[in-house]
Amino acid sequence: MLTATKISGQLEFLYGIMAEFDDPESLLAAARRAYAEGYREMDAYAPMPVEGLADAIGFRSNWVQRVVFAGGLVGRSAGSCCAGGSRSLHIRTTSADGH
Repeated sequence: MLTATKISGQLEFLYGIMAEFDDPESLLAAARRAYAEGYREMDAYAPMPVEGLADAIGFRSNWVQRVVFAGGLVGRSAGSCCAGGSRSLHIRTTSADGH
């Protein structure tokens, strides 16, 4: 792991590494190699979807997606219940002579 690099003497202070790749294949190869080397706290960003990148960095579904979905359902249901009475709007009009 990072033994033949410029930062090998500073590993105790290392908190992260950032890299830029010219094409998606290079990014995917580097992500797979980093995962194979034992790195687990990784994230990857690309301007377009890269097939297989989530699996390469070991991303698994988490609880946040479910909580956001449940919150959306609760909010929509509450909004529908509160707005249910406003669908029928009665407007009373009167003419100039009061009839």
